[in-house]
Amino acid sequence: MKMETIITVSGKSGLFEILNKSKSHIIAQSLVDGKKLTIPITKQLSSLSEISIYTEDEEIMLYDFILKIGDYLTENTDTHFDQLASNDEKLNFFVLVMPELDTTRFYPSHAKKVYEWYTILKQHDALDDIKTFQDKVHSELAKA
Repeated sequence: MKMETIITVSGKSGLFEILNKSKSHIIAQSLVDGKKLTIPITKQLSSLSEISIYTEDEEIMLYDFILKIGDYLTENTDTHFDQLASNDEKLNFFVLVMPELDTTRFYPSHAKKVYEWYTILKQHDALDDIKTFQDKVHSELAKA
């Protein structure tokens, strides 16, 4: 699964993989239920490879953050994200993952969505693909 083909669609929950593009629409498949969807090119779409998260000093890419979540949960097996937790508890989970997270610009709704995306990607064994993408991007940045 290529990171550049994973998108979010405004007004739709979950993640989608781009299967085909034309001038007027995109055909994508839901990573949640496998259903195919035709999306007008005018609809607001965001590639997971281009979304960033605010920290106190800078922005980091979402894929970096997702890998941090995976690392944190691997190291702290007794910890989990509770979708039913209070807003403060949701944010506190992500502060544990990344202490420098800017909680004035990372909202509980973001927390819920990011964790949902992490779960979907993990279920599709895409974390290794994300790591490969991350290594490629960081290598290219180092050359520049």
